Amino acid sequence: MATLYYGGGDVSIEGNVSSIGIAYDGHILIYSKLPDSYTIELYKGMIIINPSSERYNLNELFEYIGEFKIKSVSANNIEGDKEPVSIKRVMDYCELLTTNAEDLTVKSEDLKVTYMYGRRFRKTSILSKSLKRGTV
Repeated sequence: MATLYYGGGDVSIEGNVSSIGIAYDGHILIYSKLPDSYTIELYKGMIIINPSSERYNLNELFEYIGEFKIKSVSANNIEGDKEPVSIKRVMDYCELLTTNAEDLTVKSEDLKVTYMYGRRFRKTSILSKSLKRGTV
């Protein structure tokens, strides 16, 4: 089973996945982090990522700015078979750590995270080149 991680402006996937469809709510500006042989398309509340030639196991998908809530994900592995995917919304780095809450050095008040990252947009759009954070 693959796992899709998102939050804080990043979307990535772990597992045997070579193409993916993401149903979402919101409006975002997308900075693709895909290999050159991949395309990313928007269609009626879906982000569709497919290979145009060579297939690879995907890892980093894209960075985003805006309001982004993933509703569902469908994916295929490198052989073209359906691959089950779980969705993990990462609210803070501490969620990825295996430790006690008492060991954290971040105040719980500072962990307020919503589906918003950066600013709001009126519609979703894609930039093919990745930009450094803070440039938009």
